[in-house]
Order: sequence, then C-alpha cells, then structure tokens
Amino acid sequence: MKQLLVVNDLSCLGKVAISVTLPILATTQIETHLLPTVLLSAHTGFPNVYKHILTSDLEDILHHWKKNIDLTFDAILTGYFGHKEQVKLFLDHLPDTDLLIVDPVMADNGKLYSGFPHDYPMVLKSLCDKADIILPNLTEACLLLNKPIPDQYTQEDILNILHALSNEKTQTVILTGISFEQGKIGVAYLHHGVYGYCDTKYIPHYFSGTGDICSALISSLLIQHIPIHQAVQTTLDFIIACLDDTLSSKKNTLYGIVFEKQLPNLSKHIQLLKGYSHEK
Repeated sequence: MKQLLVVNDLSCLGKVAISVTLPILATTQIETHLLPTVLLSAHTGFPNVYKHILTSDLEDILHHWKKNIDLTFDAILTGYFGHKEQVKLFLDHLPDTDLLIVDPVMADNGKLYSGFPHDYPMVLKSLCDKADIILPNLTEACLLLNKPIPDQYTQEDILNILHALSNEKTQTVILTGISFEQGKIGVAYLHHGVYGYCDTKYIPHYFSGTGDICSALISSLLIQHIPIHQAVQTTLDFIIACLDDTLSSKKNTLYGIVFEKQLPNLSKHIQLLKGYSHEK
C-alpha cells in the first residue's frame, strides 16, 4: 500500500482540506500520514473564524521526524500553508519522498486569498519548482508566472501556461477550472510533454472543498500508476456525482460537499481501473 504525507490545514467545521482528503485517500487504499499547517474553528467561508498557525509545531514535528524516525514516503501532497515561513521550513526539512505533489493553494477567481502578502506567490513558486506534479487553478498559475489573469483564453493560451510552468523537474502540470465551452468545466494537463483535457458539466454554484477532493483523488490515482487521462476524468466524474448529491440533499453547501454516498462507487471504479492498468 502506497504511503502519502498530506501537508494541509485542519478545519474543525466544514468538509475541506484534511477533513475531506482523509476519507478520499482511505477509499482509494492509500496509507495517509498528516502534517497540519493551520488549525481553524471552521473553514474561512464562515465568519469570524478562529485560526491558529502551527509554524513552531510544524518545525518541531519535522525536526522530530528527521532526528528520530527513518521516514520515506511514496509521495507528499502539499496544500494550504498558513505563512510563507512555513513554506521555507518545509523546504529546509523536506522529508524523503519519491514524488512531491504541490497544490499551490493561495488564490481563486482572479484574487490572492486575504492574509497572504503580495510576494507569497513567489514563495510558493520556490516549492513548485521542486515538485514533480503541480495542480494550480488558473489564477494560481498566472500568479506563479507573474502574468495577468485572463478573462478569456484559448487552448493555445492554456498550453502556453502549462509549458511555462513545467521544467526539468516538474514534468506534470495539471490546471484546474478550465472551460473552453459554455456549460462545461474541466482540467487541462501537460504530462511529460503530452497535452490533454477532460471536462464535465458546469454547475453555477460555489462549493467548498472541490479543489481538495480534486488534488487528493488525482494524486492518489497517479501514485498508483493509473494513466493521467483516466485519473483526471475519474476525478471529474466523482466530483460531479458528489455535487449532484449535494444539491439533491438541500443541505447548506457552506458545510461542504456530500461526498460520502459516492465513496463505494469510487472504490469499485478504482478496482476496475487498477485491473485495466495491470492488463495493459
């Protein structure tokens, strides 16, 4: 069983970040270890959230691991860091891993998240440059490249962004939230020089936690050697099924996505993917 270290925040209320990542990874048969960056009373969509940034704790945990435990992970997936100092600490004490996957959580809808300084994208860029796989949305991708965020774009524009983010180390760039036609939303990727795109229907509603599900599920499938096109399409199909369940439930979407009902279906589908992959 593959071992994955998840570096992300922990929200006590709301199904985002670690709260949604753990059950997804367990369903996909990934053994998961945790390195929390921030403790929140609820995710930041709620008002007046209590937030405790765990920078000193992060340093102590990494130091303990390095001094006392012989740790090697099959992969590391990073998400939200609470402070740029945490990124630097993590880079200085990066645990041994075969694969570093970075979801550069910092922005969406054309804006840097509140609380991050203007130079934060360049701090995250230093982490992305060491990654094997990165999973930004369009806003994050443009901030990493210090380029204007386009209102409209073509496939050629997206391909140029993907190429600009890839390098000798980063051979896989997965760009989320991309739409080339009305009523559709999807993911564009560049994997070892090969371009691809997958999409699904667009639901005009904001849901917390979709990005965390996307990065966790794609990462899980890729480290289990599922071909990237199948990994991306499986992730989109799972997310849209969860969103349909969420809307049908009539629950307040602020609390997160109703993903639990779809976990048995996901487990069955992944077993089929693994069987097909082994046959190939």
